[in-house]
Amino acid sequence: MTFIQTQSDRQREQERQQQQEQQKQVTRSRLVEKLLQPTPDLPQFLNDLVHVQAVIVAGTEAAAFILQPGKDQSELSLNNVAHIRPDTSDDTIKQQALQAFSELIGLCIQDGRDGAIEVAPTDGTREAQYCLITLLRADGRIVAVTAVIARCLDDQRSRQRLESMQLIAGYFDVFLMRKSAETMKLAAQNHQDVLQYAGAMSTSDGFKQSVANVCNELSTRTGASRVSLGWCHGWKVKVEGLSHTENFDKKQELTVQIARAMEECADQDEIVQFDPGDGLIPGQSTANNVREALALSKLEGGTRVTSIPLRRKGEVVGVITLEFPQTKKPTDHETTGLAVASEVLGPQLFDRWQNDRWLPVKALYSVHTTLKWAKSPVHTLYKLLIILGIVLLLFISFYSPMHYVKAPFSFVAEIRRTISAPIDGLRVSSVLVEPGQRVEEGQILLQFDSEQLKTQKFTAEKKAVAKRVDARNLAGNTDRNQLAESRQAVLEAEQAELEARNLQMQIDKTIIKAPISGYLGAEDMKKKLNNTLKLGDALFEITQPELLRVEIKVDERDIQRVNRRFSQGETVNGLIRTRARPDVEHKFVIDRIVPSAETVDQKNKFIVYARVEEPQGEWRPGQEGEAAIESENRALIWQWTYRLWDYARLKLWI
Repeated sequence: MTFIQTQSDRQREQERQQQQEQQKQVTRSRLVEKLLQPTPDLPQFLNDLVHVQAVIVAGTEAAAFILQPGKDQSELSLNNVAHIRPDTSDDTIKQQALQAFSELIGLCIQDGRDGAIEVAPTDGTREAQYCLITLLRADGRIVAVTAVIARCLDDQRSRQRLESMQLIAGYFDVFLMRKSAETMKLAAQNHQDVLQYAGAMSTSDGFKQSVANVCNELSTRTGASRVSLGWCHGWKVKVEGLSHTENFDKKQELTVQIARAMEECADQDEIVQFDPGDGLIPGQSTANNVREALALSKLEGGTRVTSIPLRRKGEVVGVITLEFPQTKKPTDHETTGLAVASEVLGPQLFDRWQNDRWLPVKALYSVHTTLKWAKSPVHTLYKLLIILGIVLLLFISFYSPMHYVKAPFSFVAEIRRTISAPIDGLRVSSVLVEPGQRVEEGQILLQFDSEQLKTQKFTAEKKAVAKRVDARNLAGNTDRNQLAESRQAVLEAEQAELEARNLQMQIDKTIIKAPISGYLGAEDMKKKLNNTLKLGDALFEITQPELLRVEIKVDERDIQRVNRRFSQGETVNGLIRTRARPDVEHKFVIDRIVPSAETVDQKNKFIVYARVEEPQGEWRPGQEGEAAIESENRALIWQWTYRLWDYARLKLWI
């Protein structure tokens, strides 16, 4: 009987333990379900998370912390958001417990991993106490920590309970995913709202219609009872549009008060929000000045007023004012979306407003904007560059120096003698000078072979003498025939003497002498020794370099600019630079302009002769350089571009 009773007691004890285990499982499942419920913020979720962890591991005390940057960015501070302690200890004991938690958590943060740290060893009657710490990460960075104090038999049991806490800590990732999804959903909604507002304005014509469409779209999508849009005109803000209202009186009390609320927002350059609350709970208004927004709310019976500035390039150009009924409170999401929309709508509305203005007003506004920008202390380097550019443009437009016509030149001898072969068929027997040599007047330069001419002269002289003798012998006779022969002999003697004189003249010409003093040309006559030359073949060229003149070849495009002043009798000056000394300038005066052109390198050139005021002794004929002929005073910009304009006028017949 006793055995049967003992067995029955054991069975009832097992059933009781099974019921307790089932109740624990139900409790745990309900706690886990609580973690899956939407929570408003991170501190609330951490409070629920550490509570579940404490229940799972049968903890005696628990705490949760959020990591925040300290004063030094390299340090982190622990901000306590949950503390579970079943006893009724005073605040001093609780602060000491939190300080102990912080020290233990700091060790795990340094190691970068979860830990089970023994805080109180066993005394034989009680199990040892362990602090079980789990690090919660977001994007690989530790953002929060949970810690639970639990009693365990040994380190192995503490590790098992830490693993249970780690499983529960995995719900933190679910929380982050939910928050990320909510953030993405809100961002998508904001983007959709902004696109809708921009689309409402893009389908309208002109500034007025754009304002009306934007106000109507804002009222529809936000649930505002009235949306107003004002535009800044200097220090004043004028109401340009009301939602669902085409015509309104700008002098009406309501419109004037709306304009004042807008000016209040524009002056502060930030969002102004006034919330009167619902009577029991005060509203959350912005910390700035909301006096005019309060007056507008009272005028409309306690509406919630939100004014948002419209900016363009950081400058307030308009204000949007939204009035919400007491039953509709704008959420943070809606306020953020409106702030983003205002940044997009401001520049577009400004462009519409600019396009609708009169052209003179646009010009004055552009001048005003430019002057305002010029007075501001920003972009100093750019302003300096612009000022320098304007000064340079004015300088090249009004500074009119002398315009010079550029052309190549060469030196030519003013006195130049060319010596040619005097007789046909003579052979060069000797050359007594070198190319480039200076010779004096009368100096022998070259000799031809004159032996044949001398022989012919001797024969002619001998014949003349013989004929003279015959004439004298026959002169004393009275015979008529002999007298005729005597006269014939005299005539033949005279012809022979004339021929001898002609031959002597030719012999004299076989000796070539310098007609003037000067320098010989570059032709080397020694190359023609023993050659027979023809009558007129060039032998030597003698020039006097002391008397040089400038021969300038002016392009046909510039000859009229040179000839205009010369034909009127004016003195036309210029400058030359030789290739040998391009660093030295020499003045010249034009003497003559050849009226007909000649072709040089397939281009028409006009020859202009000039006289150098101070000739140099080292100059030689044929030396070349660049000449600059004075034309007229012209602006620099014309001098740099006239070629292009002349070409355009010629090709386009302008």
